[in-house]
Amino acid sequence: MLTMLKRRKRGSDGAGEGGQEKFEKLMFSFMGPPQIGDYKAPEGYVPDEAATLCHKCGQPWDAHERVHTGTFAYRRCPS
Repeated sequence: MLTMLKRRKRGSDGAGEGGQEKFEKLMFSFMGPPQIGDYKAPEGYVPDEAATLCHKCGQPWDAHERVHTGTFAYRRCPS
């Protein structure tokens, strides 16, 4: 069992590649290197300023009043 987990050593000419290495090379050509950290917010990401503004009144979401009615909640635009 232990011998099945060992990888083959490759020579300088690339001979001895198994199916797994070929698959990894193919996937790397499409996907590139793995992302490190949060994939939704890569380093250097600056959120769009319009995403933090209300689409009705154009003011920031922090200025809105949050209203709770039972299990339902919504925000009311400042007047």
